[in-house]
Amino acid sequence: MEVHLQHQIPEDNMDRFYSVSITKSLFGNPGVERRWGRVGTRGQMRLDWYDTMTAALDALAALVSSKQRTGYTSTNSTGSSSNSESD
Repeated sequence: MEVHLQHQIPEDNMDRFYSVSITKSLFGNPGVERRWGRVGTRGQMRLDWYDTMTAALDALAALVSSKQRTGYTSTNSTGSSSNSESD
């Protein structure tokens, strides 16, 4: 599961992205990977590990909900990613 969000305020020159996805460690532990930053940059990344998949999914849902309350909107589209992470 992967969610892409974006927050734009042109008059403030703000164009940010926030991406959240479920991942697994080499040992099978579920985790939540977050990436955020200005659109067009690589941004920053953080991984948080959880004991169960349910806990990881709950954390993902809470993060997405929190970002949507602050003005981020979904940019998900079927089969493609809205964020380019090329150098």
